[in-house]
Amino acid sequence: MQQFADQANQAVPGQGTVPGTLKHTEFANRVKGLNDPLIQPEVTYKNGQIVPYGTKGGVRLDVVEYNSNGTIKAVYDLKTGKAGLTNSRIQQIQNHLPNNAPVYEIRPQ
Repeated sequence: MQQFADQANQAVPGQGTVPGTLKHTEFANRVKGLNDPLIQPEVTYKNGQIVPYGTKGGVRLDVVEYNSNGTIKAVYDLKTGKAGLTNSRIQQIQNHLPNNAPVYEIRPQ
């Protein structure tokens, strides 16, 4: 994931909301390019279930990595600005997952 974050950051210049959104899109496209069913970008969860992207009250996740049995192994949250991944955001994410998977911040270097 780190390599994709670095590549997305290099591909999209600038800082702020618009470049941040574009960097997230570039990051997601690179993850999709893996064609790995166990690593999925842009997944939304609500109350332990996958729901359509953008469902109200759900949590949109940058990348979800699954175990071969379908359980969540880890969640990766891309951060491109000054704000980091807070404990309250981690708790919010974990509250909507079916298991208590770890949530990792990914930041371009």
